[in-house]
Amino acid sequence: MQNYPVPVDYSLTGVTAVAAAGFNSLALKSDGTVWAWGVNNVGQLGDNTTTVRNSPVRVSSLTGVTAIAMGNAHGLAVKSDSTVWAWGENNFGQLGDGTTTRKLTPVQVSGLTGITAVAAGTTHSLALKSDGIVWAWGYNYYGQLGDNTTNNRNTPVQVSGLTGVTAVAANYYYSLALKTGAPELILVIPIAPIPVTPFIPIIPSTTTSSTRQCLPRTQTRCLATHGTGRTQRKPTS
Repeated sequence: MQNYPVPVDYSLTGVTAVAAAGFNSLALKSDGTVWAWGVNNVGQLGDNTTTVRNSPVRVSSLTGVTAIAMGNAHGLAVKSDSTVWAWGENNFGQLGDGTTTRKLTPVQVSGLTGITAVAAGTTHSLALKSDGIVWAWGYNYYGQLGDNTTNNRNTPVQVSGLTGVTAVAANYYYSLALKTGAPELILVIPIAPIPVTPFIPIIPSTTTSSTRQCLPRTQTRCLATHGTGRTQRKPTS
């Protein structure tokens, strides 16, 4: 354990982006290759082994990569042809290849083209298309895929009601999207571990007046969203 910064590996140069989650790290080099290190029990390093690595190894067969993301035990990459590739754990379909079988090397996510960015939660994945539409797949027990269901998906589905999106993010069991021309975040947020009814993204008001978005009365919190983009928690009445 280190409590101060240290170089990852002096041989790892030309890095343009990094991603990390769980016990794994990824690095994207300027030559379009991806490098990974850390725990590898389900193939999350993508090197066709399950060997733990304490120094970077190249993710197999990936070239021309422009963006990366790391979930709890799965990796995502966007290639220069705007396709998405995934590897690692796949128990909830988070690799998006139509199966729930883990993969030790990258496989192409089904049906996605024109992708500009990706994000990964614990066991779900997001992709942003050049047309501003968001696609999601994987674990959906808390509605984190935003498709108005709680069904897991092993291929991408479109997030309901979202257009003009410019950035996406995911973490644990929720997802975020940033829309064009608005400082507000569109928020999909569950309150774990109590299951919630299916829901679609909460779209903040673009005015200064407040709008309230409450979860079912069995929950202990609700959201008040303001035109300034701030979200506050309040007790239910």
